[in-house]
Amino acid sequence: MTVAPAPPSRLPRVLVVGPIYGGSLETARSTARASEALGAETRLLDFDAFGAGWHSLSALPMAATHKTKLRVEYAKVLGEVVVASALEFRPDLVIALAQAPLNAAVCDRLRTAGSKVAFWFVENHRVLPYWKQVAKDYDAFFAIQDEPFLAMVREAGAPKAIYLPTAADPDRHVPVELTEAERRRFGGDLSFAGAPYLNRQRMLLGLIDLAPKIWGDGWAGTEVAKLAPERGARFDLFEMIRIFAATRINLNIHSANHVAGLDPDADYVNPRTFELAACGAFQLVDARAPLPAMFRDDEIVTFRSVAELRHLITHYLARPEERAAIAARARARVLAEHTFAHRVCRIFEEMLPAELHPGRSGAGRGLAEAIGALERTSSRMTPDEAMMRVLQHVQRGKF
Repeated sequence: MTVAPAPPSRLPRVLVVGPIYGGSLETARSTARASEALGAETRLLDFDAFGAGWHSLSALPMAATHKTKLRVEYAKVLGEVVVASALEFRPDLVIALAQAPLNAAVCDRLRTAGSKVAFWFVENHRVLPYWKQVAKDYDAFFAIQDEPFLAMVREAGAPKAIYLPTAADPDRHVPVELTEAERRRFGGDLSFAGAPYLNRQRMLLGLIDLAPKIWGDGWAGTEVAKLAPERGARFDLFEMIRIFAATRINLNIHSANHVAGLDPDADYVNPRTFELAACGAFQLVDARAPLPAMFRDDEIVTFRSVAELRHLITHYLARPEERAAIAARARARVLAEHTFAHRVCRIFEEMLPAELHPGRSGAGRGLAEAIGALERTSSRMTPDEAMMRVLQHVQRGKF
């Protein structure tokens, strides 16, 4: 007879530390939600309100050396906020996202207070090389790029270096029903939503006769600026998921500022891939080395050139049923394998002692329970049968 593990004496406590500003802000929020959903007592230090102060310091009319010193001191103050919060909350684990205000001294003080400290670097290491200085400060370094980058992280002094891609947040990245006004505002055959990196500008210039809608700020002054509706205004999450829903073909082009074409170092998958899939939106994404291990080729459609992209656009615009089937399979795959709950569970496995791991104790709830049920059922099925079961859960609104 199998004996169930005894429940833990208490729930694990997890402190999630977000960045002062930047793209990992939403990742921090989703990480905290997933931690809570998995059964951990969770607190989030959201420093978004302090981003304005950081930018104000950067805009001061003084020498760059003085501004740098002020920004360093500003970050130190926020580091003291992290320490003070940890001393009150007594977390078992601190998860810091890229550009969170932690330094070696803060990490040491957190460990002295009894916390393990993990860093999730959800950035391209070639763009933000500061990882070389901070890798040694953490008990574990999680990264969205696998080997050989992980070996580089270990060489920089990290005790543990672990591959952990980004994910979707099924509480926020969801299919939506559009009003007629939203269809008129956001609708179109083809769109791209994101920042105007050089390679994206050049790729979209090759599609200009197809008139894709380009969403996001920063496109003024580019050769494709006329394709930006609403004068290139910034979009929020509410608008983003409606852009996805109203667009027949969503373009997903990974960013690169050093080349005019596709990113030649295609060794990570951006958050947008998972977000689009979770929203049930059809996407065409530039080919990435990790994608075949994440999605089947009937779940995500990739391209390797503008010429191939143009061909795929023509093909799929004429085949709405095929688009819908691919998008449904991609959504099912994300919900089954690529949510923040899956990623945070991996962090817990590496960082928490067995007696505090929510996944081992059965303390998880909500999404964690659904994941477990699907995995138990899927273990007795073929891959195709398992995918059909996941699709049934999606269609019944189980996620």
